[in-house]
Amino acid sequence: MRRLLTAVMLVVLAAWPVYGAERQEKPVLGRVAEDVSQMRRETVENVEEVRRSIDAQRKELKETLQRVKRDAAAAREHAGRLETELAGLRAREAELTAELGGRQEAMRKIRSAVRDNAALLLESGPIYDVPGMAEGWRGTLEGMTAPEHFPSLEEVRLLLHSMLLSVEAGGRMALVRQPVHIRDGSLVEAQVLHYGAFQAAYAAGDETGFLTRVRGADAPQAFAYRPDSAESGMIAQAVSGTGKGPVPLPADVTGGRVLADPPARHTMLTAVMDGGMFLWPIMLIGVVGLLLVAERCVTLGRVRANGRQAVEQVLHGDRNMTAQAGRTPAERVVRRMCTPGGTPDDAEQMERRLEQAVLEELPPLERFLQTIRVLAAISPLLGLLGTVSGIIQTFRIITAHGNGDPKLLSAGISEALLTTEAGLLVAIPLLLCHHFLTRRVNTVMLDMEAAGTSLIAAGSSGRQQ
Repeated sequence: MRRLLTAVMLVVLAAWPVYGAERQEKPVLGRVAEDVSQMRRETVENVEEVRRSIDAQRKELKETLQRVKRDAAAAREHAGRLETELAGLRAREAELTAELGGRQEAMRKIRSAVRDNAALLLESGPIYDVPGMAEGWRGTLEGMTAPEHFPSLEEVRLLLHSMLLSVEAGGRMALVRQPVHIRDGSLVEAQVLHYGAFQAAYAAGDETGFLTRVRGADAPQAFAYRPDSAESGMIAQAVSGTGKGPVPLPADVTGGRVLADPPARHTMLTAVMDGGMFLWPIMLIGVVGLLLVAERCVTLGRVRANGRQAVEQVLHGDRNMTAQAGRTPAERVVRRMCTPGGTPDDAEQMERRLEQAVLEELPPLERFLQTIRVLAAISPLLGLLGTVSGIIQTFRIITAHGNGDPKLLSAGISEALLTTEAGLLVAIPLLLCHHFLTRRVNTVMLDMEAAGTSLIAAGSSGRQQ
């Protein structure tokens, strides 16, 4: 196309001077016509050449486009295969990750179980040598207790073999005489009873107790724990063989932990001391509430509900008795409802006298009932306050010393639990007693009202006759 445009422009530029000279000479026009014809032929040839070139390029472009389309289709197909393969690889990766996590968890459990059992066997190790134990088993088990150590199969077999031998030895008992270190540290000959592989009792003169194996010591050593009189008697009978029949013996199933650090003997006084300062007012409330309940039980227990008999006495002529002569509230109410001459008055006046008499009789009956109720409500609140105080104390200890030692936390927890328990132990009986005492007062009140109503009805019917 560029060649065609160039040829047209050359023709126009060549013809312009000729036509501008007003067509002066015909020969010039002939030459121009020949030139134009020549240029037309050249232009046609150029156009044909350009058209052929365009057709060739178009064909080439079509072939290139088809080839690109085929390549794109092949690329898309390959990408689909790669995506499918990638999804499969990801699924396999997830399966392998889950399997790896399971195996790692199993390995952690195995390592933890082996480490814990090895430590348990070392800490509560037999107080005397068990026959059949492998040489150097203690050193091997100590290596197995390392945090990052993963046991080999041989080490696991050694641990299992040692535990089986210890369990087997735990079912045997042996009575021997051997040197032991008693509580004062001296080495003496004592009668020792081995029951099981992990515990032994001894008797050396008047001293009895339990033995433990101290690493590096030449003989077993006595625990600092002092048996009470009952335990000492059982140990002496079992060691000397003087007991008739089987003799029960105390056993420390924790492998010596309780004997090495025995818990303090708890009594009522120690429980009160562990309860903190809020336990004292709760106990005071309990004592005061108990005294008030006892007084109310005695007082209300003497009150009889005999309103019907009192009304019958008044109606059958016994009307000259004064109001103070009544022994029960119903009798006093009935006497107050009558006139000083002993005759019932009109119904309206008798109703007013009934209300006044019942109101006068209520205060002695309801005395201390509200106090008992208030004490029953305050007691659990004080227990809750003690619980909050104990929890605050526990968190202060955790902040200062951490939570590694449970004994440091026991004081606050004991205060929290003991005050809550004491508050409930005081509140529940007081509430029950308040309920029964209130029912008793209501019964007496109903008896007084029933007696007064009966007397009013009897007076009304007598006046109508």
